[in-house]
Amino acid sequence: MADSSVCIAIKYDVAFMLRGFRVGIEGPTTTLDLTSAQMTGTAKNQIGLAWDFAVSNLALALSHHSTNLRPHSGFDRKLRSAYMVLDLKASSSPAISSPATSPGAMASQVLRLRVSRMHAVMSPNSIGELGDLIDHVQVQQHHYI
Repeated sequence: MADSSVCIAIKYDVAFMLRGFRVGIEGPTTTLDLTSAQMTGTAKNQIGLAWDFAVSNLALALSHHSTNLRPHSGFDRKLRSAYMVLDLKASSSPAISSPATSPGAMASQVLRLRVSRMHAVMSPNSIGELGDLIDHVQVQQHHYI
């Protein structure tokens, strides 16, 4: 009896764009937040699985509560006591197989990562603020355990 199973291959090409996000950890005097101005990306399986994404103005920043931060405002370096900002692109695609590769061998993926901009600043008083935030988070964690 012959095997009558049918394999259906679905081809797809997906694109996305996310315009800004902010995730934060709030302490008694400071907030540590991760923000981004824009994220874009694609995923497709035309010739194996391939994807790429780009992030602009990805920022990890520490800000004092006395500063007036609006939720949807842009990243303002003057209001942060410490920050690191970067732009990056990442992609993955199937490796080009050589004639010496055996037909049953697993296809490997190539990962490319490009950081086109990185800028970091930390003021001396932010070291104490960061320490206070870490202490606060550790105390809160012990309350939930």
